[in-house]
Amino acid sequence: MSSFIGNSKGGIVVTIEDLRHVPTPAPTYSWKPVSHFEMVTVLRSKLEDKGLEITKESFSVASEGMNLFGVFNVSTDHAPDVGLDSSFSIGFRHSNKKQFAIQMVAGLNVFVCSNLCFSGDMITLKRKHTSGLNLNWELDLAVERYLAKSAKLEDEINFMRARDVTPLEAKAFLVDNVVSGNLPQALLKTAYENYFEKSIEKPDCADDTAWGLHNAVTRAIRDANLVPESKFGITIRLGSAIRKLFNR
Repeated sequence: MSSFIGNSKGGIVVTIEDLRHVPTPAPTYSWKPVSHFEMVTVLRSKLEDKGLEITKESFSVASEGMNLFGVFNVSTDHAPDVGLDSSFSIGFRHSNKKQFAIQMVAGLNVFVCSNLCFSGDMITLKRKHTSGLNLNWELDLAVERYLAKSAKLEDEINFMRARDVTPLEAKAFLVDNVVSGNLPQALLKTAYENYFEKSIEKPDCADDTAWGLHNAVTRAIRDANLVPESKFGITIRLGSAIRKLFNR
């Protein structure tokens, strides 16, 4: 089970079979809720149609079963070319509370630390559970976009691994993102210690690079007692911020 999902409050870790039994609200004339089970099974099918093998899956529901967060680790003929023992992943969230459309993001799961690196670019289905929603068609397009963003994510990670970061830059990044609201203040101390207090137990944070800083922050998010959908949003915002700051 993904640590990203397992160490969370407010969410209930479930299996795909559990999702079959999560109630779906009744539709209205203009609003068509999608069962979590249908959404996950159709997405699985679309990924497999593109030759992606799902090697691990993690799901969590919150808000009395109305919100779903999940991660698929996937295996392809092309392993991530980032010099790390890792696999591609796809994170997604889905709400039947009329909060947001189905959203997905390309990711990379780093095995040594169970950290997730998400692309800063969200893939959002255009229709927000309207009566005209065609789930098969929308997810087919979303998976095509996911494949393109996975390739881009490789370049981004290689750039971060090569980009040296000074102590002043790292401190400024952490403080600026607390002030801007991207990083919860409660996680600042943990992220700081992850990066500046080097440890053999945290090899992913050892390098004084944008990648090391990214991992220090995502470790803090991963271990935080937050609902999965909050971790999802925070990780994406910080991933986008670190790429923007270091000119990628």
